[in-house]
Amino acid sequence: MDDTIIDVSDKFKGCIAAEMKGLNVLILRRLKEPFQRFDGKKARYELEYRWLSQPNVCCVLGNEFNYYQAKEIMGKMYNLFDSFQLC
Repeated sequence: MDDTIIDVSDKFKGCIAAEMKGLNVLILRRLKEPFQRFDGKKARYELEYRWLSQPNVCCVLGNEFNYYQAKEIMGKMYNLFDSFQLC
């Protein structure tokens, strides 16, 4: 599988960053309102992970969301795939 990371930010309005690697996409967004996580902390950033059926960002098989506080993502902006570990 191709390990090239492609910037697809132009496909997602209002995102901070969006990258595609193979059939996986990571999209980082800043939320308008804080999101309260299960641990009780309020997060301002949402990371969406999408897995695709083919190399087109619209061919989504599934997705999941993780929420982060600013201090948890500071300094993690080299690229999304190196900064955030997928399950």
